[in-house]
Amino acid sequence: ADIIHATINTSLNFNLAPTIETLSIDFQPIVINDIIAKIPSKLLPDLSTFSTNATIKLDMALTESFNLNTLVPHAVINMSIPNSHVKYDMLDFHRFETDITATLKGLSINDATIDIKKLNFNGMGINSAITCRLSSLLNDPYINGTFKGDMNISRLPRFITDAINGTLSGKITANTQFKLRKSYLNQNQFHRAYISGDVTLNDFRYNASDSVDTDIYANGAQLKFGTSESFVRDTHRADSLLAVSLKIDTASIYQGVVQLRL
Repeated sequence: ADIIHATINTSLNFNLAPTIETLSIDFQPIVINDIIAKIPSKLLPDLSTFSTNATIKLDMALTESFNLNTLVPHAVINMSIPNSHVKYDMLDFHRFETDITATLKGLSINDATIDIKKLNFNGMGINSAITCRLSSLLNDPYINGTFKGDMNISRLPRFITDAINGTLSGKITANTQFKLRKSYLNQNQFHRAYISGDVTLNDFRYNASDSVDTDIYANGAQLKFGTSESFVRDTHRADSLLAVSLKIDTASIYQGVVQLRL
């Protein structure tokens, strides 16, 4: 059975070079499971543990007339996945949704942009929301975005907690903003990246399951970081250094007969 249906509206001009004056394509929701079923299994990884009820909403429209002799149009492409359940192996997200827009600028590939207006996934004690814009795709890619999320540590999957050799509880909350280029991802250029935010830890407890009775507790802790501040010492000034501060509110460490309180 057909799995992709779309409504197409267009106007053509054949006076000179064949030209598409206007074009819009609106796809009916595409069921991801239907697509996977049509792909030969030898072309895919093992998806026996993959399940989802997700559908893809897709539409596109030209923003300028398109000469058929050229390769890439000026167009806007929108792709979204409404709130869905996605499960793969030990990963299980009861809420996954995204909304992405790509803007094409013809043969000026470097001027194209990708806007991730929404990328949310929730499950296994993790709630997260990402937004970002990608630009300058060929010439030193640039990303400008935010990340917000929280994590209930006691609900992390077992494949993570088993590696810790103990029990964990507490909540981590993060809120960050970032602006950087690919070329900044090295020790000589990293100071040019803008990274700012905070990570907060509440009611954290770690109890080791080994032979040594170890218990670590923190009522609250906050890590703040940012590269938007300037550092001045004597007459020397340095901009965009990564500044980090840590605040801890009531912490205790017990290991056997050793006790430490902060």
